[in-house]
Amino acid sequence: MGRFRDGVEEQNGGEEMPWGDSTSFVELTTDADADQKTLVLVAERTKRKDPLSHFKQYTGGWNISNKHYWASVGFTAFPMFLIAGIWYVVFGVFLLVIFFCYCCCPRPLHGYSRACYAVTLVFLVIITIAAMLGGAALYTSQFEFNRTIGRTLAYVVHQAESATETLRNVSNYFDAAKQIRVENKLLPPGVQNSITQLQKQINDTANQLATKTSDNLDGIRHVATHSHNSHCGDACFVPPWIRVFNFWRAVSCVHVSKRSMSENSFPHSSILITLILTTNVYVFVLMGRFYNCSFVILGWILVAGTFILAGIFLLFHNVAGDTCLAMDEWVQKPTAHTALDDILPCVDAETAQDSLSKAKDVTYQVLSIVNLAVDVSNADPGAGPLVPLLCNPFFASVGQACPPDAVDLKDATQVWKKYVCEDSKNDECVSKGRLSPSLYSAMTMAVNVSYGFYYYSPFLVDLADCDFVRQSFVTISKDHCPGLQSQSKWMYIGLVVVSAAVMISSIFWIAHGREQKHRYYTKLGLSKTF
Repeated sequence: MGRFRDGVEEQNGGEEMPWGDSTSFVELTTDADADQKTLVLVAERTKRKDPLSHFKQYTGGWNISNKHYWASVGFTAFPMFLIAGIWYVVFGVFLLVIFFCYCCCPRPLHGYSRACYAVTLVFLVIITIAAMLGGAALYTSQFEFNRTIGRTLAYVVHQAESATETLRNVSNYFDAAKQIRVENKLLPPGVQNSITQLQKQINDTANQLATKTSDNLDGIRHVATHSHNSHCGDACFVPPWIRVFNFWRAVSCVHVSKRSMSENSFPHSSILITLILTTNVYVFVLMGRFYNCSFVILGWILVAGTFILAGIFLLFHNVAGDTCLAMDEWVQKPTAHTALDDILPCVDAETAQDSLSKAKDVTYQVLSIVNLAVDVSNADPGAGPLVPLLCNPFFASVGQACPPDAVDLKDATQVWKKYVCEDSKNDECVSKGRLSPSLYSAMTMAVNVSYGFYYYSPFLVDLADCDFVRQSFVTISKDHCPGLQSQSKWMYIGLVVVSAAVMISSIFWIAHGREQKHRYYTKLGLSKTF
């Protein structure tokens, strides 16, 4: 935010805000608008099999509010879920067979194979290193990923809240315009009535954005609370699925809480617990301290869980890629109504255009009242130098020019101070000067209101063109999307590496533990012999 000059906020060091031609995307033909309403984003990339439609090809494009989109993109992660299921069933049956053989068909112990013992030990060392590298890549990527998510969504929140605040500021300036009274001159009743009607439209638009903000923040707080409770009470792998699913439900709205996302959205502790347990088991097995079947069972569960997580983050990686590409496509047709309205919607173009037109009209009316008062003050030939008239800043946009001696809005109050008389009676100067203090105060208020309309006019143009949303998506696509896609990819790769490492190690745990046990009893038998 900037500082205030005589009640009007300034930015960029008080420089005059640029004003351009208001003719833009909103002036499209009816046919073009009809075509844009049917715009499907990322149509080719999102053509995937939809399990909810008997595995027919999904053709609805990017739409995070559509269950068929989620089903189709979720199907891309099906191989990971299938591997998890096959592993869980096959290795579970394998463990049951070993258990029944051990209990029902005991066999006498025999000597161990040194080659087998050494090979399994070497493989366990290699697998331990691979698991550590995968875990390091996973945890580092996850940390950066969460930071990027928080920054991205905080940026969306900021943009939407800025739009809401600015709309309310425009409404406040319209309200102030109705209170302007210069030399007992007010805005015409018809203008005031039209301002009142327009204010209702502006406030309704701002309230809709504010309501979405409040609803989505409440939703995120609920997700954060649920995630925290699940994390404290559930196993390692169910909470991440719930967190990721609820996260994307939240992203389908406009706003999020940065604090909630950074603290509770993704499975920090779950992944860390998985890595710690896996590494500890490796260390204990490698040291030969003990062998316990409970660690094999733990590995069996960890593999299934990590493959499920890998599938979830593969899904997320695909959704992130779809979203970024959808933003790039929408930027080419920013007035189209698409599923991106669920993230950051455009403001009603008609309301924005009406606000801009009314701002110009009210500015013209207000400046006419002020200049009329200046003409009256300049009528007295003996009161000193003439007070300069006020220039309408919107003349430049229609090719009109102000009088050479007219003063700009941003300089008017300072210039007019030199014409204020020190003594006045009944609002008329009795000393040198042409403007009484009360008249100067009323003119200053009129200038501030007019400057406010001029200051916010580029914003109203952006709203009408949906340029405000377009620039937001350009920024997200340029500054945030590369990190999101890269980090989600490395998280998926890290989970696959950890999953594969734990899977292979579970098999070698059994083989190495068997040889370790035989080695122990062989040495025990030799010691008894001697």
